[in-house]
Amino acid sequence: MTVADYFLSISCNLLAAVVFLYFILYCLRPKIEISPYIIKVADYDNPEINAFHFKMVNKSKHSAFDVRLELNLLKKNTVKKGKMDTRRTPIDLKRSFISHVPRGKSDKKTQQFAPHAVIFRCLQDIESTLNDMTCLELQITIRHGLSGLSKVFSEEFTLGSIKKGKFAYGNSLEIESLT
Repeated sequence: MTVADYFLSISCNLLAAVVFLYFILYCLRPKIEISPYIIKVADYDNPEINAFHFKMVNKSKHSAFDVRLELNLLKKNTVKKGKMDTRRTPIDLKRSFISHVPRGKSDKKTQQFAPHAVIFRCLQDIESTLNDMTCLELQITIRHGLSGLSKVFSEEFTLGSIKKGKFAYGNSLEIESLT
């Protein structure tokens, strides 16, 4: 073998390694969508109080594991000379951990269930805590079912994000009326 053959062999191996890493690190990462809306409805356990619903849809072709949710109230405080600092106050969710979410499926109306689309609820009155200086942040940490890679997704909500109605079925993040 000549030096040119060694150089060609090393170059091909490096190229194959880069393509493989790209596939693993970018194609096999969790993919979810979080609705930009919070739904305000009467709680189904206690209809006298309001519940606030958040929706997440697994868009990956593989299942997701170890889904952890954190809901925080972000309050902006002026520190000095116009600089802002953010204080995080945790808000309890009814359920903040799911061990498994099935892979994303097509949105065929013939399917009776959509287990890849998950709705979480909060029983605390978050509407009264929001104002011009505050917002909510929903942070979701999720692990890909095949590769084991984790990713953190987040969505911020303001007072205008709260809507009445219900989430549409399946992959849709839109809102439907309650009637």
